[in-house]
Order: sequence, then C-alpha cells, then structure tokens
Amino acid sequence: MCEALHVVGDFARLSAVIQVPLGKARCFDDKLNTYHTLVRYLKASGDTGGVLEKCKFVLSQLGDDLPAQVDENLIREETRRVEQLLTDKSEDELISLPKMTDEKKVLSMQFLNHAISSAYVVDPLLAPILVFRIVTLSIEYGVCSVSSFGFGLESAISINSLIFLS
Repeated sequence: MCEALHVVGDFARLSAVIQVPLGKARCFDDKLNTYHTLVRYLKASGDTGGVLEKCKFVLSQLGDDLPAQVDENLIREETRRVEQLLTDKSEDELISLPKMTDEKKVLSMQFLNHAISSAYVVDPLLAPILVFRIVTLSIEYGVCSVSSFGFGLESAISINSLIFLS
C-alpha cells in the first residue's frame, strides 16, 4: 500500500500510514521495502535531512556504517584509498567486474545512491565519502545499476581535485 501511495503521489496518506508496516515488521529485512519507499517519499517532499538520517540508519543496519564526522583529512585519506584501488585495476579489469550478487550490498548501494543528493545539501563533506563507498563496494563485490553513477561521480571528484589543487 505504501508503494502505491507513493506512486500516485498521495503523500498525505503515505505519511500517515508508512509507520504501520515499520512497526509491525518482525525483523529488519521485512522493513527494507518500506524504508526504500520512506526515503523516496522524504526525497520527494524535500526533507533532505530526513533522507540522510534514514539512509544512515539503514546502511548501518546493513553493516555499512558511515563515519560520524567527516573532515578534509578523512576525504583526503578516502580519496587516496580509492585512487589506489582504481590504480591497481586495469581498464579491462574494471570493465570485467562481475555482477554484484550479495543482496545486502545491492541494497547498500541503493541507499548510498539515495543519500548522495541529500548529502550535498545537508552535509557536503559526506557526499564524496558516499561516492567512494559506491566505488569501493563495486570493486569488492561487483557492479550493479548504481555502480556507473558512482564511477562517474568519482571521476568528477578527481577532476575537480586536480583543477583546485593546481
């Protein structure tokens, strides 16, 4: 029902009923589809802080915690780490990455993707960390529909870093 209300844009009813399946679910896995709908609803209603908060929570439950505090030093460390991961892989190896089969990681990728646009507004220093996580998960677990977006954003971050550092 929540998904149907989201699809038809009945956000008033959706906000009233979405907590019901979250409260009645027996385990976290049973809540994942509802969280996905909730995040999309929050995004559509402009609640970027709510999107980021829910995505952080879901990612934590999936075992992909995000750092509590992000500063420029962490961004530099993560940039170097991801650049090293990419340097260690040839273009052919990157193109030949297998399909991601770990369902939890696929879900993490989806919630990382949801969080990126909100992070640019709410916590801009977190946004590149989210991108780096997408790239890292893609290299370590294989690629999915979100991977190309992550690789594209990582390239943009690298190019911007070169421009601003020169």
